[in-house]
Amino acid sequence: MSIEPPSRVAILGAGPVGLEAALYARYLGYDVTVYERGSAADNVRQWGHVVMFTPFAMNCSTLGRAAIEAQSPGYRFPAEDQLTTGAQWIEAYLKPLAATDLVADTLRLHTTVESVGRAGLLKTEA
Repeated sequence: MSIEPPSRVAILGAGPVGLEAALYARYLGYDVTVYERGSAADNVRQWGHVVMFTPFAMNCSTLGRAAIEAQSPGYRFPAEDQLTTGAQWIEAYLKPLAATDLVADTLRLHTTVESVGRAGLLKTEA
């Protein structure tokens, strides 16, 4: 017996992980909605002055880079080994990622989620 994967995915938060999760889920064909109470990458903005301790290549995905390049051919990313600040990471990667066709239309910014549930499913059911 095969189990049918869900066709809809809700993601809470449009931070780095939420944006990447939305990208991958859309790439796999899921209907995705990302709920964010502020703007995309707001949490990173709070520590945007801090230099990250990992190089840029470790802070982006292959699919994310491909999505940005498909949207803007010739886009120039920071050097693979560059240590960026949070603010630089937002401008160089997270903002362009949020603007790609695969992610932009999934975002519901400035939306507060008060509860999450699934109609017809009890907590004792798998």
